[in-house]
Amino acid sequence: MDGASASPTDEPFAGVLAASLSPEALRAYRAVVATSSTDDATLAAAVDVTVEAAAELLEELVTQGFASALADDGGRQRYTAVPPSIALGTAVAEQEDVVARARAELDRLEEMYRTVSMEGGADDIVQVVRGADTVAEWFARVQAGAVREVCAFVQYPVAVTAADQNDIEDELVARGVRYRVLLERSMLEAYPAGLDAFAASLAAGEEARAVDALPLRMIL
Repeated sequence: MDGASASPTDEPFAGVLAASLSPEALRAYRAVVATSSTDDATLAAAVDVTVEAAAELLEELVTQGFASALADDGGRQRYTAVPPSIALGTAVAEQEDVVARARAELDRLEEMYRTVSMEGGADDIVQVVRGADTVAEWFARVQAGAVREVCAFVQYPVAVTAADQNDIEDELVARGVRYRVLLERSMLEAYPAGLDAFAASLAAGEEARAVDALPLRMIL
């Protein structure tokens, strides 16, 4: 996939270089890195732009420290790439520092939240939430906080979030969180793809069993 069609998710340097280098210039930099040296006409052919646009991209690369102009030998001006470890290394290191500080602050806030929760008074022991949207939000939030395991009783009919809408479950199972679920057999019989979905969950790593009836809906 070339840079013209890459989405921000596909581009590993999108967030790192957003403030300094345009996506087009980054694509040009890759083309310059792939050669010992290049000129505007050669780069234009490599990235499928006009010679004038290629010249502007080369100027941007030079200005931002990603390329250097070689000594003029009387022909077309040629350029060479600044080594990636120099051009990109600092920006990547800065981004890693930002993520590390954000993670430290997240851990600090999480610890504060847990401390307040444990020290809360009698009124804080049970929190009642009302409304389908709010319950669905907390259903996802409880799962998202899991580190090792999620256990659940799933009654039919589903109250707020169907299995095929519970995207957080797929993410957590993939991350190694253990899911142990008991569900009512009528769920498998009620949905045309119920058995297929059940088999897919088992294949993904969920531990699940179907029973005739459950006493309540519950998630731990």
